[in-house]
Amino acid sequence: MDLVALLERRLPSSRLQVYVGESTGRYRTLDMTRPGVTVLTRASVKGLDFDAVLVPDTHLDADDDPTGAGLRMLYYVLVTRARTHLFLGYTGETEPPLLAAVPATDLVRNEDHRR
Repeated sequence: MDLVALLERRLPSSRLQVYVGESTGRYRTLDMTRPGVTVLTRASVKGLDFDAVLVPDTHLDADDDPTGAGLRMLYYVLVTRARTHLFLGYTGETEPPLLAAVPATDLVRNEDHRR
């Protein structure tokens, strides 16, 4: 299911904002002073920061070399957007290589995949 539709259904009072750089109308305007949930593309986050950041799709990078410069630079931009909380999610039975490479002392893992 589309992430935006899922959030709108599950969090109807979240004051959801969505920004997609190439869009017009509803998905083009972003008010950074407005509290609530903001959904952005990976390319749109550079230079912004948030109290909490969720990267829900780390599994999409599973085929990329976790030590490659391009992937490391992308994730540097993504994870440094978080001021307080950072959540890295994935779909599948096994942790993506990118996350598996993070030392246990630096990442709290939720082993219960049913949540």
